[in-house]
Amino acid sequence: MQTITLLKKINNLKFILSFLLISISSLVFAEGTPTLSPNAANITAVLSAPDLQSGSYFNAGDDNRIYFNIANAGSERMYFGFDWRGYSVGTPARISNLYYRIKNPSGTVVMSGLWNNAAGSAGSIDTHAQALVGPNIGGVTTGYNPLTFNPTVAGEHWIEFYRSNDGGVTPLSTSADRAVGALFDMTVATTSGVKKNGRVHCDKWGFVAVDSNYGNLVTANSEPNFYVYTADQVVLFVDFRPGFQPIAYNLAVNSYGVNPVGAYTTTRKSINTSLIPALSNGYKIFLNNPDNALYPIASIPTAPTFLTPTITNCGPYLINYNISKAGDVRLVINLNGVPGYQAGTEDVILESYGVAAGNNSISWNGLNGFGAVVPDGASMTLTLNYLAGRFNLPMYDAELNKNGFNVQSIAPTAISNSQMFWDDSSLTSVGTDCSDANNNTTGTGLNNSLNGTPSPTRAWSGDGNFANTLPAPAIGTNETDGVTCNDFGNGRLLNTWGWGLTSASVSTTIYKGCSDLRVVKR
Repeated sequence: MQTITLLKKINNLKFILSFLLISISSLVFAEGTPTLSPNAANITAVLSAPDLQSGSYFNAGDDNRIYFNIANAGSERMYFGFDWRGYSVGTPARISNLYYRIKNPSGTVVMSGLWNNAAGSAGSIDTHAQALVGPNIGGVTTGYNPLTFNPTVAGEHWIEFYRSNDGGVTPLSTSADRAVGALFDMTVATTSGVKKNGRVHCDKWGFVAVDSNYGNLVTANSEPNFYVYTADQVVLFVDFRPGFQPIAYNLAVNSYGVNPVGAYTTTRKSINTSLIPALSNGYKIFLNNPDNALYPIASIPTAPTFLTPTITNCGPYLINYNISKAGDVRLVINLNGVPGYQAGTEDVILESYGVAAGNNSISWNGLNGFGAVVPDGASMTLTLNYLAGRFNLPMYDAELNKNGFNVQSIAPTAISNSQMFWDDSSLTSVGTDCSDANNNTTGTGLNNSLNGTPSPTRAWSGDGNFANTLPAPAIGTNETDGVTCNDFGNGRLLNTWGWGLTSASVSTTIYKGCSDLRVVKR
């Protein structure tokens, strides 16, 4: 008991320190490299790759655009700078043909130009230390010399990047024309230098992990931190740990998983795919805690309740309840007498998604976890949870994630280690060797869709990590042999889901039967 208590104290202290660091960073740092690449040895670069439809490229669709929000056009500016490199190994040179253009909320180009690759020029971030400090505004002198955008209207603007050889008229769009923003900053601030963090977001960021020389490297680590603002106004903080080695990837968080069409119990499952997924209509992903004045926080709902009578009908049975706000619900039918849900026992879990506020019912077939009929007169404990802020984090072609990631709920309630779920049981091997880049010989994976695991978790390396350990174990030489077909994430869309807000559950004990459904209040 002393050990458990000590661990709880340590975990609580870690969460408090983490939360303080989150709060402090949103006041001090810039919007870009500080959260994408806090470690100078592990760079998460912004990618513009029109051939992959990744990043904010010329005329990119809504999901790919990098937005920045101007609340007051009279007093706010956007200060920005980069270090753009070629997409290659070694030490890529700075690009000399990288153009940018900014569009206002109506889609009109209001600023454009050629990025000056000369060190010290406006818009050039020359060191990682400069990127951490941000733009030289409001008396700051240790950052970089920024470009400045002066808005004429308030609202969501966005920026695009592209390469061109004719003065920016014609965008280039082949794989050779990709651009890597190794150092990156877009800071909205007042003319006096007061930073307005939590203004920069994208629905589907295009990133690439590069080494300290900004060159492509299969074993380069990506360690981004970012914030998710869900459709129901819950804020999450996601922290990738060292050992995430995805090469180039898109980062999107959504409500549905791997496919927006279909039943959620299916679309949340990981899949094999050789096609880059669209992952459209995702949530806003911020580089700092979203500005609450522009992105309001949900209120905390009251606890769900069971109705009277709790169960009606005689098979299928209807279990009746009330929730104060729309969301998801999870009902545990405890039949084995042990508190909570135990997989592989008589216990049953029922879930319902996108439930409207008010009185609702969930159907139960009267069977226990083994598929046997629960006899009339049996005592059952029902526990109902209300769930909001549903998130899915589908990662495409991310070869290794050896130490997993952590999800914290920031608002409206603070949860230091959110419960995370995944289902890799439908994955299969593709091919038998590494002759095709999309082959994967690692087999199936773990189904962790019922109880889930508190984060940090969700690690993979050379197999499905059935023991669910951190770090995920290497299998043979999969982490060092330079090929990817024996890496679990290769050629796959691996999804992880959970909820940022869980209300206090309520429990009721009942006795099953059709003519006499007795309820015992607890």
